[in-house]
Amino acid sequence: MTTMDSGKLIRLSLFFPLLLSSHFKISESSAHIYPSQPFHDVGNSLLLYGGSEGIFASSRSFIRFENITLWRTNDLQRKGRNGLVQAVIFEASDRNNIGGSAYGGQRSICCTPDLAKLQGCKQGEIIRIPSAHDPNWPILLRARFKGKTLSAKMEDTEILIKKTGMYNLLFISCDSKLKGLKMTGKTVWKNPEVVLRALP
Repeated sequence: MTTMDSGKLIRLSLFFPLLLSSHFKISESSAHIYPSQPFHDVGNSLLLYGGSEGIFASSRSFIRFENITLWRTNDLQRKGRNGLVQAVIFEASDRNNIGGSAYGGQRSICCTPDLAKLQGCKQGEIIRIPSAHDPNWPILLRARFKGKTLSAKMEDTEILIKKTGMYNLLFISCDSKLKGLKMTGKTVWKNPEVVLRALP
C-alpha cells in the first residue's frame, strides 16, 4: 500500500475492502483472521485494515476481538521502548469522525502538535470526534508495548452493535518508531440472522 491521506484511506475502507485479512463465513457470523499481517505507512500512521461488514442492530449482534496480539521487531524489543497501538471501529456515517485537519490542510489520522492545540486531541493517538448518534462511538481499543516486551495483547472483548449499518475496523499506531509492526489473531462479526458483506 502506498502512502495516502487518512480521508482517502477511510473512503477506501468503506467502498473497496482491501484483501489484507483472510475472510470466511461461519453460519450467521463472519471471521477476519490476521496471520502475521503487516502494518503499512498511511500518512502519519502505521495502519492495518481489519475488515468491513454490514451488521443489523440486535442484542445478539457484536464484533468480538479474540487473541489480537501485536508483534514488534527484535531491534525495537531490545531498545525497551513503550509503544501504543489502537483499534478503531466506526459506522459508515461516522467516517468523518476519525482524523482531523490543521488550518484546512491534509487530513491526519493521528494527532499532531498543531492539532493538539487546535482540537484538544492527545498527541500520538488517533483523532476521534464523538458521534452525534452515540458519544461512545467511534470505539477505541488499546494495546501497549511496555519495556522490553516483544508483543502486546489487546484485551479480548465484544462490542455490541445497537445501530444497523456498515461497520469498519482499522488498527493504527501513531508511533513511526514501531515500523515493522505485525499482528495476529482474529475478529468475529456476528449478525442475528444474516451477514451483509462489503463487496469483495
